[in-house]
Amino acid sequence: MRQKKQVRSSASRLVQRPRGTLSPITWPNGRPSEIIDDVIAGRRDLADQTGSIRSACSFAIYLAAKKIMAKETRNDRLDALNELPKLVRPYVKREVEKLWVGKKSLKY
Repeated sequence: MRQKKQVRSSASRLVQRPRGTLSPITWPNGRPSEIIDDVIAGRRDLADQTGSIRSACSFAIYLAAKKIMAKETRNDRLDALNELPKLVRPYVKREVEKLWVGKKSLKY
């Protein structure tokens, strides 16, 4: 036999918050997407963030390193690296070095 769906009372519908809003207690340091944007823009240091934020930022760092690796000359790559925000630059530089070593080891 089928059971009826439980329906919320009208009082609980009135208390609902608009979609996408969270309590300030839920995100004491700001929303994760804002923190990720701040790290990538160089307004926050990556080393001070939680593991999940560092993990989310690692893809953006990888993409920045790939763009730098696509440059033709060494001076172009250095200029592109120096244009990055000061707090993000060491992480992108480390990723470029990893990609460079991997690129050299792929010779057939």
